[in-house]
Amino acid sequence: MGWIGEIEAVFDSIESEFAIVLDAAGCREGWLQGEFFHRLNQRDGTFRVNWFQLAKNSHADLYGELHGKMVAEIKIVGQRGYLKKNINGTSSIGAFLPDDPNGRIDITPSLLEQVNEKEGSVLKDYCRLKRADDELRKYLMLVIHKNGLIDDAGRAAQAIKFPGDETELDYRGFFVRIWPV
Repeated sequence: MGWIGEIEAVFDSIESEFAIVLDAAGCREGWLQGEFFHRLNQRDGTFRVNWFQLAKNSHADLYGELHGKMVAEIKIVGQRGYLKKNINGTSSIGAFLPDDPNGRIDITPSLLEQVNEKEGSVLKDYCRLKRADDELRKYLMLVIHKNGLIDDAGRAAQAIKFPGDETELDYRGFFVRIWPV
């Protein structure tokens, strides 16, 4: 099956419940990590959440060995009402807003240089994974809550595109983009 298949199977099994939890500010990511642990630890006794150290004082959201050693970072954002700093750690997101409403913005090294490492963000998670041991399978998961009319932060979140083969999973209340790092 592989790690992408495992991730998709977890999202498939929690779709309706997770769509509800996305409206519960402050616990979304922890709930999702718990669901991954609940479903994958039974088959992979090595599966852990917030356990594998990526950097000093920094742990990967997910870790497992079922299909080879893997770490993953999860970031949850919404189409509306989420903080702009969730993109790159600053409120300056103009570089992530495409001219075409359906356009994508390729994440380049120059955009990564602008990441505020003091704030949590999608780009910071990507940078932490890039610096991790290359012997690991590394994935960045961006979960986008379908929660209404799209604001600038939502447009930016939907536009970012990291290098590598992107996997997109589309559900009723959210969609997920997964990139190998």
